[in-house]
Amino acid sequence: MRFSLLLLSLFTFGVSAQSQDRLPPNLNEEWVFFLKPAEILSYSQIPEKLFQADGKEILAQKIKLSGSFIDLAEQTKGNFEEKSAAILYNEFSSERAGVMRIGVSADYWMEIYINGTPVFNTLKSGNAGKPYTPDAFSFDVPIKVGKNLLAVKVLAGADGWRFVYGAPAPHETRPNVRFQPSNEWKAVNMDDLLVKEGSALDLRKVSEVPRPTSLLSRLGLVKAPAKLPRLEVGPTGRIVVEGRPDITVKLHGGGVNTPRIFDKSMKDPEWKELWKREILQARLQGYNILRLSTDAVYPEDMNIRPDQFDKFDYFTSTLAENGGYTFLTVGASGVYLKNAWGPLLQGERRDYKLRMYLGDEQVRKAWKYGVEALMNHVNAYTGVPWKDDPSIACIELFNEQEWGFFYPKSKLAEQTRLEFDTRYRLWLQEKYKTVETLSRAWGMQAPASFESVMTPEEFPFSRREARDNDYILFCAELSRESVAWMRDVLRATGYKGMVAQYNMSHWQAGQEVRWEESQVTIANAYHNHPTAFDNPGSKCGQESSIGAGAWYSRSISCMRFADRPLIVTEYNHSFWNPYQYECGIVFGAYAALNSFDAVFIHEGPVFYYAEKSLVNVFNVGYSPVSRAGEFLLSCLFLRGDVKASPHRVELQIPKEYLETNCNGGRSVSSDQGRIAFMTGFSIAFPWAKRAEGVGTAPQADLVLTPDSGAEFISAGGGWAISGKDSKSTKFSLDAAVARMKEMGLLSQSNISDPSKGIFQSDTGEITMRSRENLIKVVTSRSEAVAMEGNKGESIGLLNVSDTSVPALVATCAVDQKNLDESGRIVLIYSTQVVNNEMELSPDRSTLVNLGKLPVLMRVGRLSASLRNINGAKMSLYALGLDGTRRGKLPVAFVDGTLQIHIDTAALKDGPTPFFELVKE
Repeated sequence: MRFSLLLLSLFTFGVSAQSQDRLPPNLNEEWVFFLKPAEILSYSQIPEKLFQADGKEILAQKIKLSGSFIDLAEQTKGNFEEKSAAILYNEFSSERAGVMRIGVSADYWMEIYINGTPVFNTLKSGNAGKPYTPDAFSFDVPIKVGKNLLAVKVLAGADGWRFVYGAPAPHETRPNVRFQPSNEWKAVNMDDLLVKEGSALDLRKVSEVPRPTSLLSRLGLVKAPAKLPRLEVGPTGRIVVEGRPDITVKLHGGGVNTPRIFDKSMKDPEWKELWKREILQARLQGYNILRLSTDAVYPEDMNIRPDQFDKFDYFTSTLAENGGYTFLTVGASGVYLKNAWGPLLQGERRDYKLRMYLGDEQVRKAWKYGVEALMNHVNAYTGVPWKDDPSIACIELFNEQEWGFFYPKSKLAEQTRLEFDTRYRLWLQEKYKTVETLSRAWGMQAPASFESVMTPEEFPFSRREARDNDYILFCAELSRESVAWMRDVLRATGYKGMVAQYNMSHWQAGQEVRWEESQVTIANAYHNHPTAFDNPGSKCGQESSIGAGAWYSRSISCMRFADRPLIVTEYNHSFWNPYQYECGIVFGAYAALNSFDAVFIHEGPVFYYAEKSLVNVFNVGYSPVSRAGEFLLSCLFLRGDVKASPHRVELQIPKEYLETNCNGGRSVSSDQGRIAFMTGFSIAFPWAKRAEGVGTAPQADLVLTPDSGAEFISAGGGWAISGKDSKSTKFSLDAAVARMKEMGLLSQSNISDPSKGIFQSDTGEITMRSRENLIKVVTSRSEAVAMEGNKGESIGLLNVSDTSVPALVATCAVDQKNLDESGRIVLIYSTQVVNNEMELSPDRSTLVNLGKLPVLMRVGRLSASLRNINGAKMSLYALGLDGTRRGKLPVAFVDGTLQIHIDTAALKDGPTPFFELVKE
């Protein structure tokens, strides 16, 4: 009824708005607000006081906008959780009636009333990735003569809590944004995308996998073994060479679009030469592993043809021959059945994922066929059965199977929905026996029968109802059975390598299943994944990943188990977000700090299959900005420039906590997760059995429990931030930092100040200032900063005096010397890319038209300096994406410092993110 009234109100206002006076925004400069009320008593008048859930009075406070926003998180000193509520009131007067157009946004949900009537809300989709400006949402509100009251209810996001208000730009002055060559955007020369051997961009040595060698081979008396060694989980949980726990291995890879490259190869008689070239490119670009799926290229059910086996064989053998591993995904979407993408047949492709959970006979039979056929197949190029091939580093059982639970139920096939409901009812009946017992547990009127109970439309990530808690536990039970069945089928073939499952399990009950059943932790995470890929109408949020709390990196640290490898099977900072240049530094730095074992950009860093292409969501190889980020990541993470943290804080999740109050459906609290910005972080379920084949992690320096009690336990005893027995006390990250300094986990000079969004790693190498959208990294061989435009920043040897536009600026020594004495350095100045005639909505979040060639890059001016002993002999070159030198640029050496001034608009071959400083 309330929603109907809202629609009626908005309709009435819309019809009458043109006939009423349009009033200028004229709110009171002072707002009245209440924090965390249990109930909001009125939207039509300002109450004298409200009450917390424990009955404690909340008195009204007054505040003025800071610029255009009110930072509610700051008012609580960061002491809030997702969906904490605040109510803000603004009482103002108007001399005449009319309509007033206002602009708002909120971190993260809001509901707005005028004089007690609801006029707008974002309760369903939140801020929807829009920028936190008054232009995010604008609408008319009816104003009466005399006093008026605007009331705004704001629910906190996971990482922030604020309200933004102001006068939006007039609609008529805000056309769609269309990109064309101009003084700001210039075409990128993409004639050659293949990195040349020996160029400054050649990362083949960086991506070399260490192999066991004998003394004779190290002396050069005999050849080192050419065959890749099998990888395994080492005694402390890291990836190591089989039988050599002293040789740890890091992997940097990319996803391969199997259906696409198979389809192209069918029409190309020279496909083998092309694949060989692309595999070499993978190594040259810093990749030593590629992720290959095998289940969605078939025109017939359960029939892998000889020509298809030939392509799989050639891919894996050629990659191994060139020193690269294969990460094999044996289930993704097609499960070896034809018509893998047929919505009329299966509702959506995620039907297969749910049907696998449900034990569907057809889906499991098909999946089993594919696994057995592949594992028992003998590679025609090596003579080795796949199950014994050491170059297959790890097997993922079913990519993103969790979508079977997460996808809206209404979009599944009817038969699948019915089977899902039936299984849930049987589970409830087994647990409760009678509907009366169920009713008492759920605190509701008893249903007529178990048959009337249905699974919810969407997964209850943020719910607290008893019925939702049961559903979460039911899903966890299905998860446990499914992964055990798949793993047993695979192991029965004789495969002895690493096995992994569930890369979307941020929910804690799903994580506990993985703790018990998955030898390797895998995870997918994106910053602002577009809602519909690169199709018109798709939305991509425009905020900085740093400003948003680096969720895509932090969330994966919150999935790490210290006793086994962590492999990031998919990560990306999505195009067309303007801060895409942040990806390499954010993800590379924190992956290294938190001891990730392998990371895969998704997707397409190689295997282009076209000479030229638009930049889109998932063709990393065509994006100059993505390629620059990946180069930096290879240095920071794969080469090991950023040190792993020497410490580790572990979050131990109790069984009782996990199984009650819907906690199993939630992820680790955002504040506790931010510990991963300062030191090593992991989670554990110490009461549960551990998966087979994992290692034994060194003891954590510090153990804490979930955010319900802020209770910490150190290795030598217990301590508490706010009282060990105070179970209702909320976790304080600022207090945690103070205590970590007392314990020596952070130095006294560490500048971390969570309440101000400042985080510095315990190694001192990484500093993030999230409110400035800034992160910088200082290591002996590389230095980098991602920052807003028209600012400067001192990093270390590198000093950025100014960049005219937001950018990534980095220097990486590529001759294996330290940066101060290196004679060959790659300088990165990376901004933003779009396509020619690409069109976006006025706020740039919604795609209207992907555009056409050429690819355009935002030009910028960089003024920087670098201390280097070879500076007097250094030359500066602009580089093509292939690493070749395309023009010599002036550079000065003054008082031991290189003075660098680059204007990418003036480069004769067009803008580029890559430059080379070389001693000549």
